[in-house]
Amino acid sequence: MTEAQAIAAHLNETLPRGGALCVWGQWFGRPLDNVHQIVSCEADNNLLKVHFEKGETLFVWSPSGLEASKHAFQIARATKVRWEWFTGARRSASDRGYWEFKKEGDAIVASTNVQRSTPLRGRVEAPCIEIA
Repeated sequence: MTEAQAIAAHLNETLPRGGALCVWGQWFGRPLDNVHQIVSCEADNNLLKVHFEKGETLFVWSPSGLEASKHAFQIARATKVRWEWFTGARRSASDRGYWEFKKEGDAIVASTNVQRSTPLRGRVEAPCIEIA
């Protein structure tokens, strides 16, 4: 069993209540502004996929360092993280926004397909995923 598969199994058993999402130190919205409720998890080799109640999906490549309870969870390390959500009411593939973060050496390289007023930045010293 890979680490991603073990994390998926644990999260499916625990299903934390949900909360605000933070990816490598970058909050999705303001802290505690959005609540993301996990509905299921799966893993394909070293790729963890976490599915949320409003159709959002969190992809985590080579995750490790899980800390989880009914109230929150965090994943300490990964090689890449992608967060996808619906930007419009139609819930179609063309209305899918994403944030993507990739660990490259001692840096996190971030990209997105949505317009932002501030640059998307990750902090390498932060856990790659936090939901609290």
